[in-house]
Amino acid sequence: MSKLFAKKLLDDVVTMTNNAGTSHVGGCLSCLDIISVLFSQIINIDKKNLKFKDRDRFILSKGHTAAIVYSALANLGFYPKKWLSTFIQDGTKLPGHIDHKVPGVEFSTGSLGHGLSVGLGMAISMKRNKIKSKAYVLLSDGEMNTGSTWESIMFAGHHKVDNLIAIVDKNKIQSFGETKDIIKEIKTINKKGELVSYYNDQINFDYRESNLPIDTIVISAKYECSYGDKEEIKIKMKDIKEKREKFQPIKSKTSGSTFKNPKHNYAAKLIELSGCKGLRVGDAIVSHKHANFLINNGKATASQIEDLGSMIIDKVYHKFNISLNWEIKIIG
Repeated sequence: MSKLFAKKLLDDVVTMTNNAGTSHVGGCLSCLDIISVLFSQIINIDKKNLKFKDRDRFILSKGHTAAIVYSALANLGFYPKKWLSTFIQDGTKLPGHIDHKVPGVEFSTGSLGHGLSVGLGMAISMKRNKIKSKAYVLLSDGEMNTGSTWESIMFAGHHKVDNLIAIVDKNKIQSFGETKDIIKEIKTINKKGELVSYYNDQINFDYRESNLPIDTIVISAKYECSYGDKEEIKIKMKDIKEKREKFQPIKSKTSGSTFKNPKHNYAAKLIELSGCKGLRVGDAIVSHKHANFLINNGKATASQIEDLGSMIIDKVYHKFNISLNWEIKIIG
């Protein structure tokens, strides 16, 4: 169901944001697959009994991407789909930031960094009341810079809260640039408990890494953003979307970029030149469109994906003497 459901979400979000003349379409699409799977296959909620005590709780901490959740709930029958056409319009029941007055929405959010604390409270309450349900919280990667998020993580770990599921949408992009380009200052706590600040030119941002000490906990970040022309931004958003659809298999079942880019090189280029496009193990196959994407072409298992990745690593190393490193985190 999730593939068809995801297609409905995609159509709805693009239409809603376009008709409303609003932004955050990128933030919605980056978590589209997450929302699709959660709402179509995992979360236990009931449109006929919104407040039954054994329901799962879902908190959208990145509340500015409300459109994707509104679409999911409408497609599950929580309210008429015609409501979606009124998104952010005068008199709408669907405001720009997620609102608890909307059927199926547990909590209103918007100011980033608070959702995990709320979900944590719900999870603890359910455990104390012997409710065997879960609290799911979807966070943005930017929220991982906030102290309240880390306090919640540490509190949950200390008290062994095992019915709280935190999911981070790590799209690493803020507006039209990379996070590293607009960060001015980061406040951290080191392993001695000391508060230490770093400025952009001290951090040495690089592809997927920085020179922050490994035991450092980031508690906040200061960003410097700029204004832009609304029509130019719309054109740029459209251009970004079209380029992604042209060069990446975004409509296929994939976990995204599979291997990290080696220094001064590109994983996709190395994989393609090693003759790996179309290589497969069972239903796991290397995308013909973008060689750094592994596709589930039907019922691929995790072991098939891992075996295919290992074959790619061997072939690239044999041809170029370069070792590829997984960008996917393999657990178990």
